[in-house]
Amino acid sequence: MAVQDHAETTSVCEDRSTGCDLPAVRYCGVSAKPAALMSIPTEALSQHLAILGKTGSGKTTAAKGAVESLLRADKRVCAIDPTGAWYGLRLGGDGHSAGFPVVVFGGSHADVDLSEMGGAKLAEIIAGGTFSAIIDTSLMTVGARTRFFTDFAEALFRANRRPLHLVIDEAHLFAPQGRVPDPASGRMVHAANNLVSGGRSRGLRIMLISQRPAKLHKDSLTQVQTLIAMRLIAPQDRAAIEDWIGEWTDAKQGREVIASLPSLAIGEGWVWAPELGILERRTFPSILTFDSSRAPEDGLEPVLPASLGDIDIHAITAALAQEPAVAPARMAKTIGITSNGLEAAKAEAYAAGLREGIGRGWDAAVSDMASTIEGLVGKLRSRRETIAANGLPPMDGLPVVRKKEITADAPASRRTREAEASTDDTREPLTVYAKALLGDACRLHPVRLSWAQLATIGGRKARGGAFNHARRQLLDRALLVEGNGLASPTPEGFSAVGVSPAGGGHDMAAVWLKALPQPANRMFGELLKHPRGLAASALGTALGMVPRGGRWNDGIATLRRNDLIEKTGDLMVVRKSARA
Repeated sequence: MAVQDHAETTSVCEDRSTGCDLPAVRYCGVSAKPAALMSIPTEALSQHLAILGKTGSGKTTAAKGAVESLLRADKRVCAIDPTGAWYGLRLGGDGHSAGFPVVVFGGSHADVDLSEMGGAKLAEIIAGGTFSAIIDTSLMTVGARTRFFTDFAEALFRANRRPLHLVIDEAHLFAPQGRVPDPASGRMVHAANNLVSGGRSRGLRIMLISQRPAKLHKDSLTQVQTLIAMRLIAPQDRAAIEDWIGEWTDAKQGREVIASLPSLAIGEGWVWAPELGILERRTFPSILTFDSSRAPEDGLEPVLPASLGDIDIHAITAALAQEPAVAPARMAKTIGITSNGLEAAKAEAYAAGLREGIGRGWDAAVSDMASTIEGLVGKLRSRRETIAANGLPPMDGLPVVRKKEITADAPASRRTREAEASTDDTREPLTVYAKALLGDACRLHPVRLSWAQLATIGGRKARGGAFNHARRQLLDRALLVEGNGLASPTPEGFSAVGVSPAGGGHDMAAVWLKALPQPANRMFGELLKHPRGLAASALGTALGMVPRGGRWNDGIATLRRNDLIEKTGDLMVVRKSARA
């Protein structure tokens, strides 16, 4: 896409020290060379990148400078703008002359109005179009913005197949870190993370901008290949930078960067692209278009130029109007409802929906309780009939078991007698989890495994209600017996799953390689190659990992929880029982 109406004079850049042979351009009377727009390396702009810095650090200016260079090179750009501060790309530096022909959707300077229900349709239009766009969500409520962005992100991921630079300003609003109880927000987080993790194969080059790195979801932040770290003061925000460093490069290199963040000047930041071999402290130049991020000043009221050159706004508006759902505001206008009337109608609809939801929930709860009580009554009736048919010995005829007469196997024998006394129609069936634990214990006999090991081999974790219930079932029915924390199947256990108790000859190393999750699987496989063990640093080098951070710690914790390694100081060795 060519830039129109904003290039008054053109000459060849004579500054060969930059290696730049692009033309210099005069924007609204201010001459600047393209080299001034290249503080972010061109190669980095073809990857995912993040620009992080506190309010007023200059991160938006750095981002706009990069976008200006992309627009000059006729690249497609789409900026998600929840701040209302990106429309200035349409203007020259004076706020009145023409800038880049970028369509503004929504906000106070819209070329095309934006509906919260039109996210999917707009994504399809942008994916198939040749123009660049700013999507201004600053006038939307939080709920409307969530709904719009979720639909937009999901549809863009499906539809886009050509190079598109997607800028997400205040990215922590769309991919927040931490527990998200609201299902709508949870879906939005997933959609945002999916754009970053899988968007590269669909032509997306994503730029995340945030003033709160600690609040930006780690699944998105750790996927960017280039980090631009500007002034950050809060310890938790600097810790987020450390997490990124731990994922991508040597933590020792990051010490200077982390230490300098609080003292960086406005417009100054570190550009770090490990894959490109770049780690430089740079100062980002002023932008050439209108600085719409700064506070409004008297006498400077920007006006967007009416012309967008060859971009057909009417066609875009018509295509957007074909969205399947009708926006509430448009519907209200069509049927003549005032804005106050619309709000009252929405409030009444919400209240009616809430009443209906509470009523249905209460009815469902009462029905569930009635079914549960009915089932319990049936079990009690069955038990009473069994007792009546078989009879019970009188209380005074029961044998007395003295303390000294209790043997080591008494608990198991008692459970066996109880199991034999019970009938199949009065006992709760074994849960799927219990059957899986019992099956693995019998299959790997005579190897005795801990509960944590049995759970891991079955692809689960030895905690939670389902696990505890399964363990109780197996012990109470004497299908497994426990000693020294290890579980062994009984003859009844083998019979229950139809497995012969012969056993033997198991390759436990192969069992663990198949069962362990990543990265514990890779760690275990590498340690198997070294009978004398490896230090953490050597293991990290062999796997291409930095021996710190969440993934590393999770992997080591999994190996230790399953008693697969011995750890002495920094040395880790696979246990003999795990090699057999």
